[in-house]
Amino acid sequence: MDTRVTNEKSLSFHGSITQDDINLINNRLATISAAGKSGTPQFQMNQFGHYSYTMNHDAQKYREEDYTVCVLDAMESRGWTYKFQYDSENHSAKFTGSSYTKKECFLFHKSNA
Repeated sequence: MDTRVTNEKSLSFHGSITQDDINLINNRLATISAAGKSGTPQFQMNQFGHYSYTMNHDAQKYREEDYTVCVLDAMESRGWTYKFQYDSENHSAKFTGSSYTKKECFLFHKSNA
């Protein structure tokens, strides 16, 4: 029996981010070469009205830091500042064992001044 679990990480933007911001982020992400089966991340509007992307295992393993820095750099170039925090901790118990997952949040702020 194969008990491996493929982990995906969901990323989303909530609030007043613009299509221009998302276009810049997507264009910059497209310049990072794929590794393994990481693919090219692209944020798209989901059914809840948020721009989101689901990062597969290879993307996390090989390129997560590159993608994160790329998004932060793109946002900063558009006048956004940010702070990082762990928002919550989730526990799950499965047949293969228990785990804790921390939800990481980047809180972006743009001054209108």
